[in-house]
Amino acid sequence: MKSKKGTTLIEVLLYTMITGFFVTTISLFAWSAISAKDKNDSIAKVNDSTQIVIEEITKSIRNADSVIIPANQGESSDTLTLHYADGTVRTFTVTEGKVIMQHLSDSYKISSDQTTINSLNFQNISRPSTPGIIQIQLKISRTNPNNIQDFSAENEITISESLRQ
Repeated sequence: MKSKKGTTLIEVLLYTMITGFFVTTISLFAWSAISAKDKNDSIAKVNDSTQIVIEEITKSIRNADSVIIPANQGESSDTLTLHYADGTVRTFTVTEGKVIMQHLSDSYKISSDQTTINSLNFQNISRPSTPGIIQIQLKISRTNPNNIQDFSAENEITISESLRQ
């Protein structure tokens, strides 16, 4: 009797198909994990920038002596101007999709380069007997010049803050 050594063509094709199936499955899993990481990173960048902008604006409102713009109850503006007890003025506005804080003769960008401010609105919701309450509405998104879905993320927040007096 002769002994058989080697593999047949059918065995080689079967091993190739099984190996191809496993490589494809692993590749799809890895691609999905990378895509989810990119999406989560985008969401985190938008959330971080939102938090930084809101914290800076609310801290400034709390420490202000009075509101210059929007001055009267019910008024809205895309600019917030605050007056302080030491006579200085601080202004928040959006320029080229970034929140700019102007204080004394300096301007500071307080939003991230990786995000775009879609809208920023301030409304004076003070009651006659209150020191001043400002409602802030902020819409922010991840800067995504190539419109890649994994890099898309948006956040919208409405918050109110009052002057401390």
